[in-house]
Amino acid sequence: GARADYTNASGTYSSSNYKLMYVANPVAYSISFDKGSAAETPSNMPAVVTGSVSALSVNLPNTVPTRTAYDFTGWCLGAITTADNVDSCTGTGANTFTAGSSFGIDRTTTNIVTLHAMWKIKTYTCSAQYRLQNADGTFPNTYTRDTAKDSTTNYGGSCSYTTSITNYKGSESSSNDTSGTVSVSNVTENKTLSLDFYRNTYTLTVSNGSNTSSPTGGGTYRWGQTVTVGVTKASNTTCITYSAPTWSRTSGSGTLNATSGTSVTFTMTTSAATVTATSSASNVAQTVTLSRSTGASGINIAGTNYTGTSASLNCGTYNISGDYDSNYEFSSWEAANGVALASTSSASTTMTVSGAGTLTLNVKSKLWFQNATSANCGSTMYDNRGNDTYKNIAYTTAKIGNLCWMTRNLDLPGGTTLSQSDSNLNGSTTSYTLRASSTSGFNDYTTGWVYNSSSTYNDTSCGNNDPCYSYYSYSAATAGTNPSSGAASSDICPYGWRLPTQAEYNTLVSSYNTGDKLVASPFYGVYSGYYDSGSFGNGGSYGYYWSSTAYDSNGAYGLYFGSSSAGTSVGYKFYGFPVRCVAKS
Repeated sequence: GARADYTNASGTYSSSNYKLMYVANPVAYSISFDKGSAAETPSNMPAVVTGSVSALSVNLPNTVPTRTAYDFTGWCLGAITTADNVDSCTGTGANTFTAGSSFGIDRTTTNIVTLHAMWKIKTYTCSAQYRLQNADGTFPNTYTRDTAKDSTTNYGGSCSYTTSITNYKGSESSSNDTSGTVSVSNVTENKTLSLDFYRNTYTLTVSNGSNTSSPTGGGTYRWGQTVTVGVTKASNTTCITYSAPTWSRTSGSGTLNATSGTSVTFTMTTSAATVTATSSASNVAQTVTLSRSTGASGINIAGTNYTGTSASLNCGTYNISGDYDSNYEFSSWEAANGVALASTSSASTTMTVSGAGTLTLNVKSKLWFQNATSANCGSTMYDNRGNDTYKNIAYTTAKIGNLCWMTRNLDLPGGTTLSQSDSNLNGSTTSYTLRASSTSGFNDYTTGWVYNSSSTYNDTSCGNNDPCYSYYSYSAATAGTNPSSGAASSDICPYGWRLPTQAEYNTLVSSYNTGDKLVASPFYGVYSGYYDSGSFGNGGSYGYYWSSTAYDSNGAYGLYFGSSSAGTSVGYKFYGFPVRCVAKS
């Protein structure tokens, strides 16, 4: 404003000169503060600032308002625009001010203004780091930063860190190669996200192989972990020693740090694995002292004939038999210490060796049919005719009714010459030679033929040297006498023995058919059938046996015997029937 010199009294101005003085009048102002975009009233809001100044500006209060989750970014003289939780000052004449900054006063306008608080939501850093488990299960003290996985989040938000590392898993209980994840929520400060990665685990199977047992050390282990595995080796015995177990990896991968021993270590890799231990067995040879009585030429053990005084044998079970001089036969076995016998009374038996021991073969003179007496019935006898093979055939005998019977078929080969000193030859029949036949030889009623066969029919009484069956024509069975009726005066039975008569067979059959099966038991199972010009009849179903009794010039009586029936009937004399003999009374 301007005014006149106030020292002059009114009405006293006499001069045309005026003295004007200009005075700056103070400008009033009022500044208020608004919370801006905040929904709530922030703390520490400054009070309204009022006053008047003659200067061009005033300083705003240093007071900084505070608000949960937000940072104050300044005062806005203008409009507030909010985007992504960050305020901006917009509009014509918009201007921003910080706390304590200078605020200009416009003297030409009314200085009544409102400043609006601007806010920015607080943000925090989530730093990522991890560490890897050691093979021994421990963890290193330091982490490895994973800056590529760092992240930021707003106040109250969340952040997470997820990653995967080959051959590692995110938790000790998870399956292999599972990524690890760690998350935090309601973040109100900078965070460090840490992950521990556990080594993948794999199954180790420990298997016991030959001569080992009780495997230990199997389980689930970390790759790179070294574990101890073991087995129990079979205990050495008198008969067998066992080597230290040998180890091998039989499946998967991994490293055996040793390959021999009851206990070794194995280092796991990145797969399941199986390790197996085996031990080899070595037999310890045992000395078996051998002893034989006079007449025994050797002892046969598992196919080897021992004629010395000892045998070196591994422990085990062996078939044994004796070799005898021609006039001797088996009597008994004896064994002691580390040798045991399945039977002491069987010529062929088994011997079990469990240590050093002794084996003794006792023999006795053979009992020949030609030297037997009635007191010998029931004993094993031999026929001193034929070659050595046939002389070694053991014939069993049994008392049936009032007769002593051969209980196995007579075996004499074709070509054998018989005499009155060794056979049942009487009167003018001083010798007789059995004729060996071709398959067509048995069509002759009058000529004696013998057919020696190793046929498929099972004679349960066959011995080791027994051709099993010999089939004779009636003429051969009666040593060529071949009567047209009545009983033959001679036959091919040993000296002191003869062919049964039809009547004697009938007596046996009568007992059998009336239920006395025991009397015919020696005939059970010997179903050799009969031979007829190159073929067999009823083999496997019936046994047929010549009697001494002729029917006519073409036929003679014989016994037929099956599992359910028996009787006597007439057979053609050219049939081949087996022969059983009875002792003369």
